[in-house]
Amino acid sequence: MACSLPNRTFLAELISDIIDEIRERADISSIIDNGDGTALINTTNTGTVDVDGAYTPYITIDGDDYQVIAVAPNVSFTIRFTGALPSGTEWISASPYFYYGNPIQMSNEIDKKANNDNVKYPAIIMFESGNSSQPFEETSPIETIERLELYFMDVANYEDWAIDDFYSKVINKMYQLSIDFTNACEVFPHVDLLTGSGTRQRISKWGVEVVRNGAGSGDMIFNDNLSGIQLLFDLPISKSLNNECC
Repeated sequence: MACSLPNRTFLAELISDIIDEIRERADISSIIDNGDGTALINTTNTGTVDVDGAYTPYITIDGDDYQVIAVAPNVSFTIRFTGALPSGTEWISASPYFYYGNPIQMSNEIDKKANNDNVKYPAIIMFESGNSSQPFEETSPIETIERLELYFMDVANYEDWAIDDFYSKVINKMYQLSIDFTNACEVFPHVDLLTGSGTRQRISKWGVEVVRNGAGSGDMIFNDNLSGIQLLFDLPISKSLNNECC
């Protein structure tokens, strides 16, 4: 007998696993201790990791995150570390980061992290909508169809950028990230064939207005100078995931 899927937990974990598939990664040829709390990570592919953005980039080596303080494109990273010298044969980009929940809770969580300089972008933000449907046909291979509302967001410079800057530096990159995400969904185990169509909307300045306690005016949350892409689409979850969880 198949077990029931724990909706919030399983969906968040499933999306997180799909995002893991689109993170940049490459082989490490050597790791050298610089003797000053930093290390040189030699690799022939540094991807799009950039130290000149609004937030400090991190890479993951053997399950641990390390702050990147310098990049020699397609040659090496310089990272900070404490304790033992990192070891591993592959680096993985820690971005895109993933936030999931209702808008107010997520905004509060990100605001608290921002106070400690721990909030990170680019990010994929998924609102907890609770909207799903199930096929009536017993022979259907689909367990449930989840209606997803996702935002692919990065920090923009509202004061200094022209509209072309928004597109070249953020929106076009977030559009491609949204494409990478749906492509990963297409081939991910336990996700059935995507059908119909999704909606992508380009957003040059993003915020969420929330009316609290019936007040006439709303508060803007996610005040992080964000731009990017909204993606709405239906994600069909295969019964194979239901059977596997038993």
